[in-house]
Parts: sequence; C-alpha cells; structure tokens
Amino acid sequence: MKDKRAFAFFRVLAFLGLRKGEAALQWKDIDFKNKMTSIDKTLVELQSGELIIQSTKTDSSNRTIKTDDRTLLILKEWKNYIILKKFALGIRNDLFENNVVFGQSVLQREKQHLGKSYPNHVMARVKKHFPDMKIIKVHDFRKTTASLLFESGTDVVDVAKILGHKSTKTTTDIYVKVTPVKQNETVDKFSKYMAF
Repeated sequence: MKDKRAFAFFRVLAFLGLRKGEAALQWKDIDFKNKMTSIDKTLVELQSGELIIQSTKTDSSNRTIKTDDRTLLILKEWKNYIILKKFALGIRNDLFENNVVFGQSVLQREKQHLGKSYPNHVMARVKKHFPDMKIIKVHDFRKTTASLLFESGTDVVDVAKILGHKSTKTTTDIYVKVTPVKQNETVDKFSKYMAF
C-alpha cells in the first residue's frame, strides 16, 4: 500500500474538501509559494467512458483554497517523484506545469487524467488489506472535511467557501453533521452565556 499517488490524491480530497472530479488538477493550479490551490474545472466521465474536463459545477465552485503546509509537502514529494521517474527514462518535459497532478502514469502528459473509478479501486484495495476497517465512500471524505472544519471552530461561511457552495444552507443541510464534541461545546457556551 505504499502508493504515492493514492496517498497524495486522498490527502488532497481530505484536506481541501474537493469533489472527486475536482481533483483534475494541473500543477499550475497549485501555488506552492503562496500556499493556494485553484479549483476551476472538474473531470466528467461520459457514458462512453471518455473523460472530459468541464467547468466546475457552479460559479461558486470556482475557488482558491488556502492549502496547509503538510499537504503542500506531500504534493511536492509527489511532483519530485514524477520528475525523477521521467528523468530516469530520459523524458524531458518543458511544459510540466500543464501536466495533470494525478495522471494514469508518470510518463503521460496533459489530458491523461485518472478515471473516475480510480478512488473506488484504491478503497477496494485498502479493504482487502484491512478487512476489519470501516471503509467510507469517496464522497464521505468531503463530508468529513466539512464536519471537522466546523468542529475545529471554522465559521460556516468559510466552510461553505472552501467547499465551493453558493449558500451556507447547502453546507449545513448536507455536509455538516454536529458531532458530540461540538454539541457539548455548544451546550457549555449557551449555559455560560445564560449564567443562571
């Protein structure tokens, strides 16, 4: 299970709260210096199996997300791994920034996105190696991110922006589950505020 691509892919899903198709990133979408990731496209699989890139689901889905240092480090390691693999094979790539971050192979260039079923296959491999572990659906990474952002104290407006929601109602109705920790914190805050 030492799959560098899968590790980086799921880290991005979990820490940026992306939809599966929004992981159709190119290296130019990741600003390592300013610690930002731009989301402005999504991968769509047609009934024929052909993969195409489209604009994001809604205008509010176009967003730039502040990216944490650890995720950026993992992405840098993944990028260096690809560059070294290509270099070892004598492949020069002048337009590397246009390449997809998560491609079918380190040898391929732009427009070689992973199939939409890729994360499901990875999760099936994890289940095979760890049969007692509860395996969540790929989209549940996004839901978990939303709930944990909320639990960590992030304002619901900011959570909605990170997830690319036009309305905070979508965020609260669908994604944010109030965890027991947050429930206890809310009760404590209310009790202190009321003070009787």
